[in-house]
Amino acid sequence: MTVADGPRFSRPRMKTSPGGFPHENVAQWDYSVVMQPETSEVGDVWRMIETALARRQEAFTLSHLMWSDDGYTVKFRQGPVNIVRTTIAAGVFGDEAGLNKLLDGVRSDFRVFDPLRGGPH
Repeated sequence: MTVADGPRFSRPRMKTSPGGFPHENVAQWDYSVVMQPETSEVGDVWRMIETALARRQEAFTLSHLMWSDDGYTVKFRQGPVNIVRTTIAAGVFGDEAGLNKLLDGVRSDFRVFDPLRGGPH
């Protein structure tokens, strides 16, 4: 299974540092976690985001998705740059306009780091 496929049978977790941040040099996922009730919802959200990224033909990818009591945390990657959004309400992903607004903001932030696509020189 590749990262782009998202979670299927159990909630994948990136190996993390003691501070909870994913190790950028570790490409392995830990699938040893027992399936929890919210896993299906997390997988559905992952697929909604991936579908929107493909429809919009975005250059960046979804690299991390996590749910907590405060909402979702998503991490997008384009080359060496990561953009993280936190405390996103679940309803954003089921609403096409809300998801497009989120992805528009992420695209805009990536442009800041890429002078060839309209960022600072």
